[in-house]
Amino acid sequence: MRIYFESTNYPKKAAKRVKKIIRSEVKSMPGFKLSTSQTLVARMMGYSSWHELHATTTSGLYHKSEFDEMCERDEQVSRLKYQSNILALDLGISMREGQILASKCRVSACNPNHPQLVGSCT
Repeated sequence: MRIYFESTNYPKKAAKRVKKIIRSEVKSMPGFKLSTSQTLVARMMGYSSWHELHATTTSGLYHKSEFDEMCERDEQVSRLKYQSNILALDLGISMREGQILASKCRVSACNPNHPQLVGSCT
């Protein structure tokens, strides 16, 4: 899975949101840094690093992907499962905790509270 953007503005906002959520939800990570959040968001979007996300986005070679709220339910669930797995692996948390965090972070949604979003990846 890989999600493309027309600029890096949205991934930057998502990284700030993820940092805030992880600091408040994962008690073992109160000092979670923005740079770590950027790497995590890049991986959740299908890139190996923030540098790769940035380079791919600024290349202008790809059409932007739809945000979650514009995708069918199956695509939303697939994205959430992928993102949950990345969170669990990278943060060393359980899959269930990864699923809960992915549903809160919604890194591939323009509006994380949009009514068109599925509630979980199950």
